Amino acid sequence: ACPTATDCGHGDGQCVVDQDCQGTWSVCTTACETAGQRTFTQTQATQGNGAACPTATDCGHGDGQCVVDQDCQGTWSVCTTACETAGQRTFTQTQATQGNGAACPTATD
Repeated sequence: ACPTATDCGHGDGQCVVDQDCQGTWSVCTTACETAGQRTFTQTQATQGNGAACPTATDCGHGDGQCVVDQDCQGTWSVCTTACETAGQRTFTQTQATQGNGAACPTATD
């Protein structure tokens, strides 16, 4: 009797093995890149019914070097009866500016 036909399996003849796309996205820098500014370095192409390469996403605060925006925070020294000029007052910074946060204020008379 003749043998019965079997389904082609992945790797049989020209039937390709399913492989997912693999690679890495460019690192998020302090510029907090948008999806269009990022690059994908593909190390393995999709084959057969493998998963496609991922779509780009914007860098979010906390991704890589993309920092959370924080305003400078602190307090000015108290005005006394001497009515100090701006140059005589001091600003005690309790939180440094990060990302696109507001800079520390300058003194005014």
